[in-house]
Amino acid sequence: MAMRWLWLEKNCHYVLEQRSPRYHLGLPDVLGFTPARYLIEIEIKRSAGDFHADKNKTHRANRHFYIKRMPKQFYYLMPRELAEKLKDKLPEWAGLMCESSNNYTAEVLKVAPVNNQSERLSVKECVKLARNLTNHMMSYAQTVDSMVQHHKHWDTLNFVHWIDAENGTYQI
Repeated sequence: MAMRWLWLEKNCHYVLEQRSPRYHLGLPDVLGFTPARYLIEIEIKRSAGDFHADKNKTHRANRHFYIKRMPKQFYYLMPRELAEKLKDKLPEWAGLMCESSNNYTAEVLKVAPVNNQSERLSVKECVKLARNLTNHMMSYAQTVDSMVQHHKHWDTLNFVHWIDAENGTYQI
């Protein structure tokens, strides 16, 4: 849902889960980078406790020290009931999203302010993100393939088809 929103609404060409090109800034749940090479981060929260614990993370508590390395926009994504309950507790630098009624995309409840001090990704960081994305896709494809090989009845669910497993060639 968050990935789809980044692709469709923010025109992010690359969207990753649990990957970051920048160190010491945690592992974002979902991270996209725009055609202008700026980051947009979405942090997914399922409980109030999880949300409140997030503010104690070093990179959140000391955000002002890393402001240039922070994303251009930052959003929290949570279930609608939780979002309604916590919307007044959001940091001033964060936007808020919730699951839409169709569960295929996210609904923005509060637009995230733009961090005008955010630095664009360097070409090296973009390459690192692309490499991370490729590694993530290959790892996922191999996991799905091994599960399908182990459970032959899953063949109809397999959307990763190995053309040449030894050379790592596949199609999705």
